[in-house]
Order: sequence, then structure tokens, then C-alpha cells
Amino acid sequence: MIHRLAWLPALLLAACAGLDAPGGARHEEVVGGRWHWVGLLFDGGATAVSDPARYWVEFTSQGGAVVNADCNGGVGRMDVPTLAIGPIGLTRRLCAPHSMDARFARMLSQVAGATFDGALLRLHAGGGDLLLIREAGAKLVRYICSSGAPRDVVFGAEQAYLREGGRFRVLQRERDVAAARFGDGTVTLSSDNDGLIIEARGGVTTGPCVAET
Repeated sequence: MIHRLAWLPALLLAACAGLDAPGGARHEEVVGGRWHWVGLLFDGGATAVSDPARYWVEFTSQGGAVVNADCNGGVGRMDVPTLAIGPIGLTRRLCAPHSMDARFARMLSQVAGATFDGALLRLHAGGGDLLLIREAGAKLVRYICSSGAPRDVVFGAEQAYLREGGRFRVLQRERDVAAARFGDGTVTLSSDNDGLIIEARGGVTTGPCVAET
């Protein structure tokens, strides 16, 4: 009985903190609509995509993957049980300098599985996790804070996702406030003019934080 219940304290701690462990994604959950690439996650860091509306993938019910990578398009195949993705056949137009088209296609072809982190889809590749969301207008921002480690936040229209360790905390937009403000009753995040302040229950404040350029 002791061994069977060894996981219980960690599970209860995650629930109390407002965090759910990332759950395995199923094929039927990712089919339909576009998944926009907002960033690449790796241990202790993140790289944001400047224009997620130009980078997306659509998964078909037959196991196909339709890809838009900046000025290029392509197709690939997904293994339905594992959600692993094979090589992406991409057109070879010359996109603008600093385009991430080749990187997006290369990492998609290395995807070996996928999980959901709230509404965020994490595709697990060799060089990190591709982070996708269904909102074309969403964005990932890394903030450098005067107190504490850098913080990564994905901003959507109605929700913000605050990275805490290896997972994301889902925060709902609060109405009738001047700044963009999101919270879950335990943590409140305020963003205004490229700055960020995070307030936790008990008066613990992180910030001010400045968006990384």
C-alpha cells in the first residue's frame, strides 16, 4: 500500500498549486483547425516566434500534417498512435532574413510524441518542445526579472500561461482593469508596456520584469 500511494503527495501538491501535469495528446484531439507555433522550449530557456500566424500545422483525420512555415508550405505524415511526425516535404522559397521556416520544418520532422499542457500543445522533438496553440494572435514572451529567474508567458486573448518549472499555469483574463491582468485566485499576472509583475497569494511579488528583446 505504501508503494501504491507514494505518488499521492506530489499529485495533491500540483492540484493545490493550480497546475495539472501535462497529459498525453490523442490524435482526435489535435485534428481540425490550425495549431500556431509560438515558441521552442528547452531546459531553462525558450525561444519565441515573432509571428505565430505565419507558422502553423494542421493535422488531418487520415494522419497527414499540412504545414505552413513562413513563406513556405509543405506536407508530412503523423503516426496516429504515437503522434510522431515524419519528414516534412517543404517548398524552397527564399523567405525574409531571420526566418525560422527551415527550423520549424526540421523540428517537426523530429517530433516523437505530444502532450497537452492546458490548451497548449507540446510536440516533443530532439532539440526541445515545439509549443503550439490554436490562437493565431497568441505570443510567447520571455521576461527578465529584477528578482528571480526569467519568466516565460504565453499570452492569448482570454488566457495567459505562466511557465513554472516544466509546466504552465493557466490564468484567466480579469475584466474592468486598465492593464492586461490575468489570475487564478492564487497567482496574478499584470502586463503593461512590455513590463510584467507577478503577485502570489501571501504578498510574494516577482518583478518588475522587462520583456527580452
